[in-house]
Amino acid sequence: MKTLILLCVFIGAAFAQEIEYYKTANDYLDMNAVVEDPQQLQEYVDCFLERQPCAEVPASYLAVIPDAIQKACTKCNPAQKHLANTFLTGLRKKMPKEYDNFFKKFDPEGIYMDSLLESIKGY
Repeated sequence: MKTLILLCVFIGAAFAQEIEYYKTANDYLDMNAVVEDPQQLQEYVDCFLERQPCAEVPASYLAVIPDAIQKACTKCNPAQKHLANTFLTGLRKKMPKEYDNFFKKFDPEGIYMDSLLESIKGY
């Protein structure tokens, strides 16, 4: 009986894969407010495109952006997917040239963008 219990524990542990989400400074930032404030949106863009130093919160996002784009945000929690969707949707509408610059920097060959956008759609 003990052997059966131990076997079940080991099998359960082998199949249990806990997702390790990205760690960012604020997963619940009001990204709508950022997108609606042209100056603040530009500050985020300039941070992400490394044109200027970053504040703590956008710097924490910048640290995960390359990996998140390449892996279609698979390590993003729902709040992070919402932030990414809100930011990219707002950026595309408000600053289309900067939207293009963003993807040219992080996905110059255009191989990850569609998967990323599909994975965050609806968040």
